[in-house]
Amino acid sequence: MNKKNHAVAKNSRDHLLKQIKELRAQLEEAEQTLMAIRNGHVDALVFEGGDKPQVYSLEGPDLPYRSIVETMAAGAVTLNEDYTVLYCNAFFAKMIGIRTEQVIGSSFLDLVPVDQRHIFVSFIERSHTEKSLQELPLKTASGKAVYIHLVGGCELRDPRNTCIVVTDISKRKSAEEALRTAHDKLLDEVDRRKQAEESLDTKSRTLEEVNTALRVLLKQREGDKNELEENILLNVKELILPYVEKLKKSRLDAVQASTIDIIEGNLREITSPIIRKMQTFELTPKEIEVVAYLKAGKTTKQIAESLGVSPRAVEFHRYNIRKKLGLGQKKTNLRSYLLSM
Repeated sequence: MNKKNHAVAKNSRDHLLKQIKELRAQLEEAEQTLMAIRNGHVDALVFEGGDKPQVYSLEGPDLPYRSIVETMAAGAVTLNEDYTVLYCNAFFAKMIGIRTEQVIGSSFLDLVPVDQRHIFVSFIERSHTEKSLQELPLKTASGKAVYIHLVGGCELRDPRNTCIVVTDISKRKSAEEALRTAHDKLLDEVDRRKQAEESLDTKSRTLEEVNTALRVLLKQREGDKNELEENILLNVKELILPYVEKLKKSRLDAVQASTIDIIEGNLREITSPIIRKMQTFELTPKEIEVVAYLKAGKTTKQIAESLGVSPRAVEFHRYNIRKKLGLGQKKTNLRSYLLSM
């Protein structure tokens, strides 16, 4: 081999050795990077997309901000333009009950109910022109929906990507639902009370109408009663008293004459208000007879002879009459009081 060919071969070998050395260095660096990722020493993401794998990592001055994202009490998610999850913090993974490594690389749309996906897509579109807010349910690993509040905006490093802050508002939604239920129950109670009041008003009007009808009936009854009393008075005066007068003019002994006087007095009393007053005092029939003799001016002895009882029995009736009339131990004359009535 001449010197020229030997020099070319040596240069090619040196070049190959240099390339092998560089490749080994890159491989060693990649292995160290992957080891650091596995051990959690470096925040990085390898995303298989496009023509070659892309490595997303935060180093140097960005590391404090990454630490804040990892420790904040809210979910943080980065999506590419196809809604694939490029990054999520542990809080978001815990929120939906799926491990972080399973969430990364999956489609965020799979977590959104089908009927809500158009709302989510619209939210992402708005996020690229302005700060966007949205609330919607999200599916979890257990199948139970969790209500979230989303705040979205473009990623500064790659405007095609979207950064989202996710807040769990399930408790607030539950409180709102409970408040809505309580409000509906209150409205139902108000409606029931309103219906009850309307029913009560209807019953009150009906009762008032019934009372009006009763008053008319009572007035009519009072008129009928007055008419009946007038008829009785007229009949007594025209059909009975004339014959009593004839009896008084006939030959009668003292007892008979006294009895006729009592009959005449009682007939006149029937047509006077005194009888109705006596009924209010709950006098017995015998006491009412004694009252009639007293008003006629008869003495205790005369009353006893007319009634066929002892004077003592008449005194007993007089005592009960005074008690029932409220005279009691008063010195008011019983006959005068009866006449005043």
